Amino acid sequence: MEVLKLWSEELEYRRSAFRFTLIVIAVAATVFTLFNWSIGLKAYALIELLLVILSLGILSIVRKTQYLHNWTLLFLFVFYCVILVGISFASFRSGLFAWIFVFPILSYLLLGRRNGQAVTLCYVSLGLGILGWRLWLNDPNIHLVAMANYSLCVAAIWGVAHVYESKREEVVERLQNMAARDPLTGLYNRLHLESVFEQITQSESSPDSSLFMLLIDLDHFKSVNDNYGHEVGDKVLVRVAELIKQTIGENDWGFRVGGEEFCLLLPGTNHASVQEVAQRLQLAIEGSAVSVGEHKVSTTASIGIAQWPESGELMQALYRTADRRLYRAKEQGRNCVVSD
Repeated sequence: MEVLKLWSEELEYRRSAFRFTLIVIAVAATVFTLFNWSIGLKAYALIELLLVILSLGILSIVRKTQYLHNWTLLFLFVFYCVILVGISFASFRSGLFAWIFVFPILSYLLLGRRNGQAVTLCYVSLGLGILGWRLWLNDPNIHLVAMANYSLCVAAIWGVAHVYESKREEVVERLQNMAARDPLTGLYNRLHLESVFEQITQSESSPDSSLFMLLIDLDHFKSVNDNYGHEVGDKVLVRVAELIKQTIGENDWGFRVGGEEFCLLLPGTNHASVQEVAQRLQLAIEGSAVSVGEHKVSTTASIGIAQWPESGELMQALYRTADRRLYRAKEQGRNCVVSD
């Protein structure tokens, strides 16, 4: 199945961190703008003033913008360039070089592990390259030992930032999967059906976009539990979930939404293909059985199909339509597919 973010918390985490960063940098850049102007570095002070204006501008829209990643990249580009311009002429005594230490911290905090690594590599290399260039020119303000210490400190901070962000993303992903999936079948649970539906429908923006919902209910499943016990019933559910995973495509979604009820979301397809998937799954369930001693326990499934947006633009409306067609399948003798 296609990997989509199930929760918005990760985005909001980046948004909050970015907002705090903008406030801190706006205040710091204002102070340095006034200071540098007062000591005669007016050109550099004007550059820092541009950073202040950019920070405040982004701060005014950061809560609601849909282009958070792009704004973050723009801000980091300008901020890091201001630092690089400064270290191209500043003395070691100014302490400006210490801002290189911020590069890996901010990059990983605001962009995540993969993008943060790339941005850090780019700008740390440029920063150390500028220092090396000044050292090669025998600039008296650059000292080899100090440069070596700066390089080692940057490498250490970079390593810590990388390990921390890698572990954080790993833990977040594990927790998301634990909360998102049904522990018995491994399918997604009902809790995330609506959020996934919203993400898919928001991404399907063209007029001819479509999304199909399939509701699947196992026929006479209660008798399986009554006659063979819940352990056997669980085995049947696991087997059906395996058949669902084998039948649907990598961009499709499977959910367990009730005791013996499943739901599928199939985006970007057509009615004929969905009908084929539903019938193939129905036949697979009918032909599958779970061994219980000398007996084989089998079941069948009734399936109702609804199409978005024709059957309803909201998830609840689409679900009700699919549910009505599911019960029509029950009324027609079970073990069949109803799509209209």
